[in-house]
Amino acid sequence: MSKLNKRGISLVTVIFIITILLLLSAVLTRVVLNSMTVAENKVSSLKAFYLAEAGIEKIKYELKKNPNWYTDLPHSPPDDINWLMSKSIVREQNKLRAYAIGKSKKSVRIIKIEFELSPFKQKSWTIL
Repeated sequence: MSKLNKRGISLVTVIFIITILLLLSAVLTRVVLNSMTVAENKVSSLKAFYLAEAGIEKIKYELKKNPNWYTDLPHSPPDDINWLMSKSIVREQNKLRAYAIGKSKKSVRIIKIEFELSPFKQKSWTIL
């Protein structure tokens, strides 16, 4: 084999290796970006949950202070997600349930509690 042919093979080999390295770097970049997105969504979801949990504490405080406290008139059907989305806390008049809505970026968490009055006693806690 002549020297000229060896140079040609070396060039093809280098181009092949560079192509493989570029493909690997593109795949790794995509994996890292996907991992970051998943992590951001998880953090956002947790923030929304904790905001809803804080709303539940606000509801409990208001009900203990004033058992007749409410934010809205009765709404039908109960657990209407579209209606709740525009609120942060909801207690319908004369209903023994309340909702707390936590929002963070694209994440939304809604917690529903059912309770008894005088003295205040929480019966159930549900994530919608």
